[in-house]
Amino acid sequence: MANNHYELILIGGGTVSFDGLQAAKQLGVKRILMIEKEKIGGTCLNWG
Repeated sequence: MANNHYELILIGGGTVSFDGLQAAKQLGVKRILMIEKEKIGGTCLNWG
């Protein structure tokens, strides 16, 4: 059985989520889930 417990869940895969990811890593967060329904990178990188 998989362990589906996360310390942080990020919704969206744009640049702001990546900033949050980096901050969480610096704080020692180990189990992070990022949810993105489109392409990772956000609007600016993919469609801007």
